[in-house]
Parts: sequence; structure tokens; C-alpha cells
Amino acid sequence: MAVIIQCGDKFSIAAGVDLKNSGGDTWSMTTRGDLAMRRITLGQFANEKGQTKAAGFLGMSQSALNKALQVGREIFVIESDDGGFSAEEIRPFPSQPQQKKSAA
Repeated sequence: MAVIIQCGDKFSIAAGVDLKNSGGDTWSMTTRGDLAMRRITLGQFANEKGQTKAAGFLGMSQSALNKALQVGREIFVIESDDGGFSAEEIRPFPSQPQQKKSAA
């Protein structure tokens, strides 16, 4: 069971939960210490902020962000209460090396 406290458009929660906004988007809310955070996909973040600004917030180039979107990497952006952004990628473990294509 999770306890959710809403203050304006910010949420504080006692455990990880998924929430849906009025537009039908799912936001995963998690907590680290006393900070409540909003967790969304990289694609959603880029759509909200625009690719150039989103890349700047994450400390990367727009072309790198675009490539991550194009190849379908499973990356989530976390917005903390203090206004900062971080990202994490979900990958299989152990990671399988990619097979090189032959030139034949």
C-alpha cells in the first residue's frame, strides 16, 4: 500500500506507484530519501521539453538524445522536487554483446 500526498502538481509518496494523469500518461512516482520524484520515459520528456532543451537538462547533445530515441533505448528521466533531472536506462543483465554484421 502506498500513501500519496498531493500538494499542487507535486506528489509525495511512501512507496513506488504508477499514476495516470488526465491525458492518460502514466507517471511512475518514487522516493529517494525525502525527495518525491516523477519518472517518465525519455520520449515523453523530449516531447514535453523539446529535444534540444531535454538534452541540455541531461547534459548531452541533441543528436545523442535523438539517436537514443531512434534505436528505442529504454531510458527513464527522473525529475526531483528540487528541479533537477537525471536519467537511468533499463538493460538486460548480463548484457549480451551485439553480433557484428559481416560485410559479405
